[in-house]
Amino acid sequence: MKTCNCFFVEIIGCIFLIKRTFESVFYYFSQWHLTQIYMENPENENAEKLTILIAEDDDSNYILLHVLLKQDYCLVRAHNGREAVQLFRECCPCLILMDIKMPEMDGYEATTAIRHLSSSIPIIAVTAYAFREDRERILSSGFSDYLSKPVNGQALKNKILEHLR
Repeated sequence: MKTCNCFFVEIIGCIFLIKRTFESVFYYFSQWHLTQIYMENPENENAEKLTILIAEDDDSNYILLHVLLKQDYCLVRAHNGREAVQLFRECCPCLILMDIKMPEMDGYEATTAIRHLSSSIPIIAVTAYAFREDRERILSSGFSDYLSKPVNGQALKNKILEHLR
């Protein structure tokens, strides 16, 4: 399984993403502001955590996911689909939780773009669209799985573990 330890550093108003994968260290320059991207640093630097990219524009929904997952995973947040595609390239997540309705680029468009980069990354739609037709459209649009909002914490954790095996 791929593990990734990454964090953001602000130096003189510039944001740098530092990513460590196995024994390699990569440095990326980013023009995003720290308020646009949230990274949860592992409490124990020696413990490698799997990275999950969360594409969610709503702060309250993101906070819920953050609270549920922060102990077990390194979390990276994108506020829209465009950021999700960019962060997928930079952070090598092992799984993506993707909202459908987001500004700039929605979850369908972002998933299509990410699928051009990787056909194997698990992408789980986490959305308020709960009708059977919505689920069918989501699953036929390149998503690996689907969870409806409001999110059940145990169902979310089980779904993640299922896709990381």
